[in-house]
Amino acid sequence: MPLTIVRIIVACFFSIGFVSYYQRYWIDTFTNQKLSPRTQMWRRGYLLVLPILLSGTIYLATTLTLAGEAAVIYYNWSLFVLVVPFFYQKFGRVELGIQVLAFVLLWYVRHAPNFTTFPVLGGLVAACGILAVLKNLQRFGGYYWFVSCLCSLGMALLFWLTVPAHTLGAHTTPQMIQEGIFMFTVMLVFVLLYWERLARVDINNYHMQQIANYDQMTSSDTLETYQHELTDFFTQARAEKRALTLVSLDIDHFKQVNEQFGHLAGNAVLIGVAATIDDTLQKFDVEQKMYRTGGEEFNIVFPGRTPAQVLPIIRECWQAVRKREYSYAQRQIAVTMSAGMTAIAPTDISIDDAYKRADDSLYKSKRTGRDIISVNQEVIAIDQTTLVRDAAKFSFFAQGIYDISQPGNPRFYNELLLRTYDSIQQRWILPDDFEISAHLQTILLRRVLENSDLRNLNMNLTAAQFADRDVAAVLTSFAASADGPDNMTVEITDILDLETTRRISAIYRSAGVKILIDDVGSDNSFELVHSALRYVNGVKFAMQNLRKTNNPEQMRERIQFWVNVARDNQMSFVLEGVENDADLAMAHELGVAYVQGYKFGKPAAVE
Repeated sequence: MPLTIVRIIVACFFSIGFVSYYQRYWIDTFTNQKLSPRTQMWRRGYLLVLPILLSGTIYLATTLTLAGEAAVIYYNWSLFVLVVPFFYQKFGRVELGIQVLAFVLLWYVRHAPNFTTFPVLGGLVAACGILAVLKNLQRFGGYYWFVSCLCSLGMALLFWLTVPAHTLGAHTTPQMIQEGIFMFTVMLVFVLLYWERLARVDINNYHMQQIANYDQMTSSDTLETYQHELTDFFTQARAEKRALTLVSLDIDHFKQVNEQFGHLAGNAVLIGVAATIDDTLQKFDVEQKMYRTGGEEFNIVFPGRTPAQVLPIIRECWQAVRKREYSYAQRQIAVTMSAGMTAIAPTDISIDDAYKRADDSLYKSKRTGRDIISVNQEVIAIDQTTLVRDAAKFSFFAQGIYDISQPGNPRFYNELLLRTYDSIQQRWILPDDFEISAHLQTILLRRVLENSDLRNLNMNLTAAQFADRDVAAVLTSFAASADGPDNMTVEITDILDLETTRRISAIYRSAGVKILIDDVGSDNSFELVHSALRYVNGVKFAMQNLRKTNNPEQMRERIQFWVNVARDNQMSFVLEGVENDADLAMAHELGVAYVQGYKFGKPAAVE
């Protein structure tokens, strides 16, 4: 018995060594993208031939040189090395057929005298069934250990109980059969459990290597290939008078993923999103080609397809990314993506014209709030579920604007200031990006109105938001709705060109929404804003921007200047940065009606 235990230990360590070597070679053969097709073919041949040659050599040497119980371990090894390739996927049908044939040949050699009997042939068929189970062993999940034990015991019983007493000069005793069954069962169970862990570690290491090398995978060669092939697609489409649709995709808030989870986590998300898009595209029987042309940007070309035909495909890709969570370091990361789409037009001189439209449409989706599909700069798809989910991440804090021309200085307006919740700091902070969609803004605005008796709202827009007709349409529609505010003002800090200002201000003013220029006298000088004053309803002077560079007299003079400008242009004037009684007294002396500042309170959540 002690000798049997020693043999089992030796057998297990030999088996582990072989499995480890075979595993590493298989991983490198089937996952190394740098291998040429010819090299991979030779390596696959090696993986196929190695177990067969090793098994045959062990069996032949054992038969010629050993006898009795000493031969049992080697017969088990010869069987084991033929079983190992069945642990692995990705072998082709021909390779699998050769593996099965080698297994049958060993079975025949070991059972030659009684091979045609029912127990031996039945055992062979059953053993092939066990090989099929081993091929799909990882699918059993929590039952892996139990199924491994059954397969190991079953293979050992089928092989050894049907062995004849004499085979090719080798004599088999009942004691050898018992030891063979026990040894092979323990050996295969031990190796299967070790292999499952080894496979998991190796696959994880491979994914980590992919993640670490992702920037290299998306090098400039890929971009150059895309640009070259895109020109070929364009030329061919023009020659054949076929449609050609371009789609630009970009992961939303990817910078935040990198900052919060790290660069490698960002790469893991990129690889996962690329795989999700590719898997979704494979469901559709359409010609297409996807390129990774930048850090978080993907481009897809659909020859012979119009945007109307491509939209359902991109919509499904868009939804698939939204529904997935991408794993890294035991964390689940959810992302969304924006899309821009266009098709080549008869007026396009080169593919660059169409590419620019696709990129502009992507920018439209980004500017409108992300997680949006736009076609030819027209918003096509917005997911309401995502809007509701994103609304939980943001909130408007309110700071009052007070009418000091009235007794008691009543709160006249609420200026709404965007905040986002930081789960790490567990508090509301300024967002990195203020350009949330107009649809998300209306959700947040309704939340404010539901929790406040004051229905006069003042909200801030970036230059891109103010220039966007779609944003204007959504906000003016909300302002005119039954559950909208009584009065609404939009504040802008960055002044656009005069034509854009005139065109956009007309949309807001026709709906009764007022426009106010913020930070006059500091960020916005009179020379910069004077030509736009005819298109707005008011100006706001921020004292806090000038306290460090102006003494009280200079500050008073600057404020007086802008009070006069507002009066001369029949506009309202708001003095911001009123922090104490002296500031409030100066506002009264200068005839200022509306003030705002810490004297009256800091921005606070509307509850």
